[in-house]
Order: sequence, then C-alpha cells, then structure tokens
Amino acid sequence: MQIMVDIETVGTGTNARITQIGAVAFDFNEGVLEAHELLQMDDRCFNAALLPYEGATQDAGAMKFWADPAQAEALAEIKRMPHVGVDAALSEFTKFCSTWLRSRGKMWAKPPQFDLRIIRETYALRGTDHPWAYNQEHDLRTLMFLAKQVPMVNFKVPDVSEAKLIPHFALHDAVEQAVLAQAAFRSLSAFSRDRSRAARGIIVGSKKGEADAEPKQ
Repeated sequence: MQIMVDIETVGTGTNARITQIGAVAFDFNEGVLEAHELLQMDDRCFNAALLPYEGATQDAGAMKFWADPAQAEALAEIKRMPHVGVDAALSEFTKFCSTWLRSRGKMWAKPPQFDLRIIRETYALRGTDHPWAYNQEHDLRTLMFLAKQVPMVNFKVPDVSEAKLIPHFALHDAVEQAVLAQAAFRSLSAFSRDRSRAARGIIVGSKKGEADAEPKQ
C-alpha cells in the first residue's frame, strides 16, 4: 500500500507548527477510486488536529494565509475537530503507517520536501523516530509532470468536484492527491504496456542498419 500525506501548518520553515495531519492509504493496483470511496474507508484514513506545542515556529505569511476569507471553511473544519497533543498525534500516525506502509510501500506528498520534511522534524523535536525510511519518500508533482509530458499517455486530471472536498483541509487534500496519483500511475502504466517494443537509443556514428544494435558491454 501507498500513503498520501498532507499537512496544514502556521509556518513554512523546517520546524513549522503543524495544525493538522491528513493521510490516506491507497493502492495502485485497485485502479482509480473516487474521492468519496476513499473517504468512506475509515480505517484507511488518518485525520488529526494538533494542539499548539513548544519548539515549533510560525510566520506572518502563513498567518496571513489563514486569515484570508478564502480559507474560512477549511479553518472552521479544523477548529471543529477534537484536538490532541503532538505526542499523541505522532503516536497514532506511527501506528497508521505501521499498519499500511510495510517495507515496499511509499510515502507520497505534494511535495515531500514540505509535508514529510516538517513531519520528520516534528518527530525529531519530540525525540522519536519517524516511521518510514528516506528512500520511501516520493513526490506526486513529479509523477503528475511525467503523466502530463508524454503526449501518447493522454492523461486527464480526474474531476473530484462531486466529492465536495474542502481545499486546505488536510484529509481532503490527501484524498484528492491519492486520486491524482492513481490516475497518473494508471495512464503511465497503460502507455508502457501498449508499446510494441522497448525504446532504444541510436548510437551516434553507427553504420546504416546498425542503429538498433545493442551497445557493446
């Protein structure tokens, strides 16, 4: 299984204070699920709102972002949630990752350099280890870029409007991103299967008729 992660913060630095962690476990082999289908799988969804904690930072830019009326719905949803301490939230997130990630799973974010980095630093701040390895971190933006750049893939971004997801509400963002990841992966996989043969580079300076020859070892 894969895990898509999204966080909301009141800062953008390495030690930014997390206000919400949202995550959803998904599988590339199950096709492309609708957003509402993922949200109905309660055991595969993680959603935690965090109480303020020491050692974390916030910045004026992030606070201005949350003061914008455009974020009022997401902010109201976060405030309505039961809030827990950072240690309890990280402990539950560790259990969630242990249940779904396994050794071959990947941690996805958009991008990991923000969401996963800040979570890693928060674990370190609390003196505990994060529950994934560095080589399990994968970037949704890269996957989406590849799907969009190959013309023959014919990738279309899924429409999730019917699910009425709230932008910047971490769980909803994670679910939308999981749908995008499944769709992009499926398109790239279909393109790969449909190709008649593997692409080979042309050796510069080769004689006519030898362009497809295998390079010498």
